[in-house]
Amino acid sequence: MSDFFDMLQEQNIDVDDLNKYINSKEFELKAGPVVDDKNKNYVVKESSIEGLGVFATRQIIKGEHIGYGIINNTRTFAGRYVNHSSYHNAKFYYFKDNNNMILIADKVINKGEEIVTNYRHHTYSKEYYE
Repeated sequence: MSDFFDMLQEQNIDVDDLNKYINSKEFELKAGPVVDDKNKNYVVKESSIEGLGVFATRQIIKGEHIGYGIINNTRTFAGRYVNHSSYHNAKFYYFKDNNNMILIADKVINKGEEIVTNYRHHTYSKEYYE
């Protein structure tokens, strides 16, 4: 069992129920629409982890701003397609003053490498994950 499924089990979340919810109008209303913010630091393509993923288009240095996950109540491709890994290379951070979320490199990310976060670090604090 992967770390992602372990995390769901720890929170008593059924994966089938979660997938139905993520694809529902209710979730879209709470999480906001997904838009292409024309970020040049990454591309979205097929992932060996799950579905689509976000991949670096250039080397990204530790501590560098990769892009927004949410800006003005709108999810970007990064906010939607960054996959989970217990061996993450980036983290999402929320702004205290608004609902914006920024993605920061937690280590050097090489060109072509998938950008991944550990969902345990950010999902529990948001209303639409409760």
